[in-house]
Amino acid sequence: MKTGQWLIAILCLVFSAGMPFHAGADEVDDIKAEINKLQKLLKQTKGQRSELQHQLQQSETDISTIQKEIRTIQQGIKKENKNLDQLHSERQELQQSKAEQQQAVEQQLTQAYQNGRQQKLKLLLNQQDPTTVARLMIYYDYLSKANIAQIQQYNHTIARLDQIEPDMVASRDKLRRDHDKLSLQRQSLKKQQFSRRQTLTQIEKTIKDKDKELQREQIQLEQLLNTMQQNLADMKLPGDYTPFKKQAKSMPWPTKGQLLNGFGGKRNSAGLRWQGVNIAAREGADVQAIHRGRVVFSDWFKGLGMLVIVDHGDGYLSLYAHNQAIFPAPGDWVQRGEAIATVGNSGGQKTSSLYFEIRHNGKPQNPKKWCK
Repeated sequence: MKTGQWLIAILCLVFSAGMPFHAGADEVDDIKAEINKLQKLLKQTKGQRSELQHQLQQSETDISTIQKEIRTIQQGIKKENKNLDQLHSERQELQQSKAEQQQAVEQQLTQAYQNGRQQKLKLLLNQQDPTTVARLMIYYDYLSKANIAQIQQYNHTIARLDQIEPDMVASRDKLRRDHDKLSLQRQSLKKQQFSRRQTLTQIEKTIKDKDKELQREQIQLEQLLNTMQQNLADMKLPGDYTPFKKQAKSMPWPTKGQLLNGFGGKRNSAGLRWQGVNIAAREGADVQAIHRGRVVFSDWFKGLGMLVIVDHGDGYLSLYAHNQAIFPAPGDWVQRGEAIATVGNSGGQKTSSLYFEIRHNGKPQNPKKWCK
């Protein structure tokens, strides 16, 4: 077996071992150590192009990490803005309640002053019927308790208003910090994107035969998928799982956009054909899982960039490539419609698009037969 094939096989073993989490920590560390050795060997044998590919991988992986952090910060900002809006609404409601409660309390105090401190004694002296006296005393106690409760509610309103202002200040401070973090992350992103463009320019100069390069990348992908498929045969599915094969022509496309090629169409003049479809989409748009399944690959892969592969059981896989950022880790379960990545141009692409495949027992399937 060639060195490159060894690397692919070991990569697959890492992810397949990680899926059911049967492999021990020591075994995983040993496999990672072997991968590092092989990566160094590949760099030495492939020379400059290997080093450039490593630089591309590093840049695109960093971009994915930064974009993921940006997304998290943006979600935090959105949540904090919602919290601030809720505090504003609560403050307005409390201010209105305060005015109404204040008026009611003032009326109570005025009435109490006018009636005097001996109101209960006056009630007793002015009544002749014991039954009436008893009823009035109960009624008086009820009013007194209601008045006390109203005064307590008024005090609670004032206390909450006093607390809301510091809460709003803290919320605004958090928003400022988050915006500062966002600004720094975007600056880092620009640097990585500039580095990536430079690396791509250098890579293009070293590739003499693009058709052969595409064929090599296709072979490597086939090896990855075939080896992975062999290690997924025993995957257990949840009891409430809906079989993939029952979802034909009913699953959503992973992202909205125009199809740039037909399934099975010619990919180049050397006779290489498309095993999936490219979907032109806005950079940063969500990429969603088409069906429930478990992530079996979530990393950078040569020619495909930031790649996510989801296993749906019964030999079915879906593949999402050229992503800008990827979210789940190998072993994670994802739901239909869940965002697993964002559209990008990783893997050496110049324009943003999503490359999408469906496989059954390793054989490519026409996505149009499955997605509506």
